[in-house]
Amino acid sequence: MKRLLPLFFALPLAVACAPRVHAPLSDINTAHEWDAPDRDEWQLPHAIVQALEIKPGMKVVDLGAGTGYMLPLLSEAVGPQGKVLAVEIQKDFATMLRFRIDHEQLANVEVVEDTATSLGLTEKVDRVLLLHSYRQMEQPIAMLKAIRAALKPGGLVVLVDARPDPRIEGPSPEQRLSPSTVEAEARGAGLEVIADSTHLPRDYLLVLADEDEAAKLPHAVTPSQP
Repeated sequence: MKRLLPLFFALPLAVACAPRVHAPLSDINTAHEWDAPDRDEWQLPHAIVQALEIKPGMKVVDLGAGTGYMLPLLSEAVGPQGKVLAVEIQKDFATMLRFRIDHEQLANVEVVEDTATSLGLTEKVDRVLLLHSYRQMEQPIAMLKAIRAALKPGGLVVLVDARPDPRIEGPSPEQRLSPSTVEAEARGAGLEVIADSTHLPRDYLLVLADEDEAAKLPHAVTPSQP
């Protein structure tokens, strides 16, 4: 049974959804907007990290890492014995990620260049973050299956994307995915939504787990209000 993150507003997953239209890949020329000074105010990155329930020593994937916005926080959360894998399909962003990792001395972060259907990983991982990247996937179910295969027992996926309400600032209406669309695609890949939230000002947040593991997992952690 799906669980709500306590103190979060319940997210109606039964919303009718439009046909799946993937968003275009991000433009490197607008990458500076992703690290705008006000992003923390509406993205609430600490709440996302809390929802991931990261423990020191874990291996965490940032899938579609882009400019590396989340990498410093993820790096700190896993600690020196852990590892963050910044997975990126676009070579320009992979280059940018390597520069950021070197510049910020994130010794426990590694860049992995993936394909449209494979994570490019050689090891099992504890957590996977998809932050504003899922809607860009041309073959989402194939990627979700790859994610499921890469998860360790007890592994979690946290998916954050723009709410379907076009009045909220973000991508164009036809590029937004309803939570019900994501849940259906996840189920098709053998993943189950075990918690959800609309705590983030512009986005919804879904916590996914392997369907065979979901019943064994404890209640999701409650992210605190910054």
